Amino acid sequence: MGVAGFVLCNVAASHLPRMHHPSAVRQTSGAAGLKNSTIFRSKGLIGGQWVSAHDGKTLQVNNPSTGEIIADVPFMGRQETNDAILFCIPSF
Repeated sequence: MGVAGFVLCNVAASHLPRMHHPSAVRQTSGAAGLKNSTIFRSKGLIGGQWVSAHDGKTLQVNNPSTGEIIADVPFMGRQETNDAILFCIPSF
């Protein structure tokens, strides 16, 4: 691109509406960002019950754009998977 093209692009860009910088937006996380925070759950739903992992392990969920921690959720494994399957079998 020549100098004339560079100047033309800069002039055209200067007339575009300004976009807000993403970091200027108020950040909220987890239940704090919800209008009704009672609907926020950091557990797994198995057999109609909200449960934690059997061994108590959790997994951190982060906002990919900010790195902010949103929640800690149960780190479900084999036992929780088997429980979920057992609860589903009667449905078939």
